[in-house]
Amino acid sequence: ERSRGLGDVYKRQAMNGVGTGDYITETASFSNIAFIRAGSEEEWHSKIDRANAHGLRAVLMLENLLFPWASTAAHPDYDARLIDFWDHLGAERRANVAGFYVFDEPYWKNSFPEWNTVPPQTLKDELEAIIELLHDVAPQRFSAIAFTHHTVTATTFSALLPENLEMLGVNCCLLYTSPSPRDLST
Repeated sequence: ERSRGLGDVYKRQAMNGVGTGDYITETASFSNIAFIRAGSEEEWHSKIDRANAHGLRAVLMLENLLFPWASTAAHPDYDARLIDFWDHLGAERRANVAGFYVFDEPYWKNSFPEWNTVPPQTLKDELEAIIELLHDVAPQRFSAIAFTHHTVTATTFSALLPENLEMLGVNCCLLYTSPSPRDLST
């Protein structure tokens, strides 16, 4: 069995909007999962199938499926969207899904003035409801969210952490200060 660290691998695997949006083949030799984000049903299917062909389990990035672009307010029909999405994957692809990357840095994005935002407690409630739905629709799979350094070091973080979340990540590569990131190595 392969044991590999994640490091920056997920950012370079199969997430549309990141480089070419598909590095499954290039990262398969040093990863056991593929983080996947896609813009169409065909693209989801293709990337999950390719990950499977390389012996990788899929972690599906659902932010753009469940939330409108530049918004921390979930789609009103996020539950129907998720159920439809899951049904259309088919049994073979669903069997290859290890978990779900629900949202990338939600509280940091919730502070963007140009975004459609919600109160932090509302965002927590939305995330918990989505994770609960994921557990019902796709049992035996984990949910994950990455947070910024500033989010996890804030005194309010423990009150805003979704209680049903199985895995959290911390963006430790950059400390975000308004308006631009600062490299930790400096």
